[in-house]
Amino acid sequence: MLNRKYVEKYARQIVYDHFDNANLIKIRKLGYGSYGFVYELKLDKPPYLLALKAFRIKGQSHEEANALKTLKPHSTIPVPEVYLICGATDEFPYDIIIMQMMPGKNAFLDYLFPTVSKKKREAFARECVNCLVNIHSVKGKAFGPIENPVYPSWLDYYKEKVDKTYFGIVAKYQSCEIDRDLFELVSKSYNMFSEIFSEPVEEASLIHGDFNVMNILVDSNSFTPTALIDPLNTMYADKEFELHQLRNLTGDRYNLYELYKKEAGCSRLCDLKSAFYSLFHEMNVFLDTDHLYKFVLRKVVRIMKEELWKYENTDKYKEN
Repeated sequence: MLNRKYVEKYARQIVYDHFDNANLIKIRKLGYGSYGFVYELKLDKPPYLLALKAFRIKGQSHEEANALKTLKPHSTIPVPEVYLICGATDEFPYDIIIMQMMPGKNAFLDYLFPTVSKKKREAFARECVNCLVNIHSVKGKAFGPIENPVYPSWLDYYKEKVDKTYFGIVAKYQSCEIDRDLFELVSKSYNMFSEIFSEPVEEASLIHGDFNVMNILVDSNSFTPTALIDPLNTMYADKEFELHQLRNLTGDRYNLYELYKKEAGCSRLCDLKSAFYSLFHEMNVFLDTDHLYKFVLRKVVRIMKEELWKYENTDKYKEN
C-alpha cells in the first residue's frame, strides 16, 4: 500500500505544475484494487477535485487512458475525462493518471442495497445493461487490443493468452503456491478448451473489459449510475468475454447477467464460456499480482464446477 504522505508530496508538485499553480488542499485515499491505488485530490482552484490513480504495472496508465477515451463516446454512463498521464520516475516509481473526479459511490457496497427500492434496483440494472449493449454494438475489423486489433479470429488472440496463463499456473502449482483442487480445475478446463469454444465468434465487439458493480458509481439517493470507471483489457473481443463480471461481487443482486443475455442474446455455450473466462481471468490476476482474491475466487470456482458438471451430465448444452 502506498503511504499517503508520500503520494501527497508528489501530487502537490504535479498539481502546481499542471493546473495553473493550484495548491493541493487535501488528499484522500479512495481505494485500491488488483492493479492500482486511487486518491482524491482537492485543489484551491478549478477543477477543484481530481482523481489520481497510481498503477502497479508499468504501461497500464497509457492503456487505461486510451481505453477511457475510446469508451467515452459510446458509454451511456459518464466516463471520466483524462487530464494528464505521467510516467514513473526515481522520485515516484509508479505510472499515474490524473483524471476527472466522478461523483457517486460504488454500486457493489452492501450497505447501500437495503436502502434501495426494487424499482430503483431494476432501473439501475436496465441502465447498466443498456450501457454495455451500446458499447458492444461498436464493431472492429479484427480482434485484439484497441491499440492494434490485428487478429482475424477471437481464438487466434485468446488461445495465446490462455496458454500463457495456464503454463504460468503450472509453475505456481509446482512451487506449491496454489492448492491441488484449484490446479486440477484449471487443468481440466484448459484441456476442454476446444469443446468449450467450439462455437465461432462472428463479430469483434468493443468491450470495457472489467464491467462490474465495483466499477460503476451511483448516486446514493436515486441509485442512478453516475460513472463507469476502471476499464481493464479493453479490446475488440467476443462480447461474452466480460459477462462473467456481471455476476462478480454483488452483481447477482441486480440480475445483470441474465438481463444482459435476455436483452442482447447469447451463444449456446455462453454460461460455460463465461465460467471459463472468469476462472482464467482470476488466474491471470494472480500471475500479475501474486495474490489470490479468495472472496471472488470461491464463487468463480463454484460456477466453473457447476457448469462443467452440467456440460457432462445434463442436456443443457446439447445442440437441438
